[in-house]
Amino acid sequence: METMVKQKTKFGIIEEMPNGKLYGFVTVTEMNQDREVEIISNYIDLGWQPVDNNYIISGGEISSIDFAFINEDGEREDGKMPYISHGVIVMKTLLKKYVPTKNK
Repeated sequence: METMVKQKTKFGIIEEMPNGKLYGFVTVTEMNQDREVEIISNYIDLGWQPVDNNYIISGGEISSIDFAFINEDGEREDGKMPYISHGVIVMKTLLKKYVPTKNK
């Protein structure tokens, strides 16, 4: 099995996939333009050029809780209540190595 190359950044990680593509992954609490610019600027400072930027939701599930209670007549009843375990928002950026060119 081929391993992926990972590089730590100020906000997350950059991974080189087995197919050669480079992606930056950062867990964010919200889709915020100021935070996005800060993260993209960090990639540029590290020598990477952003090509495409997307947000994905990772994890989370919908499940239910079983419970018992006493109703108004004093009888036991069973109940079921759904709940949501929220996932996290991940900013996924396709990157390529920045190669500066000189004007001649």
